[in-house]
Amino acid sequence: MMLHGDIEITPVIERLQAYASAGADCLYAPGVRKPGHIRAIVDAVAPKPVNVLVVEPEMTVPALAALGVRRVSIGGRLRLRVRVLMRRRRS
Repeated sequence: MMLHGDIEITPVIERLQAYASAGADCLYAPGVRKPGHIRAIVDAVAPKPVNVLVVEPEMTVPALAALGVRRVSIGGRLRLRVRVLMRRRRS
């Protein structure tokens, strides 16, 4: 479930708790951006690890770790960055 804009975090947390109860080893809600939402998710599913997709520049590994995040994904960002660099090099 992707999260965008001002969303209600409660249904997201309920779904992640259901996944945890079903045996998920790591929980992931792609697109969560707000530190308060991230912290609420981490607290709600503890001690299960939470994975966060980096979508904002301020979402650094230390900042996410301080919120309790234990895994970080970059999605397609690395591929996009390499593509930009390769285009610049060709120019």
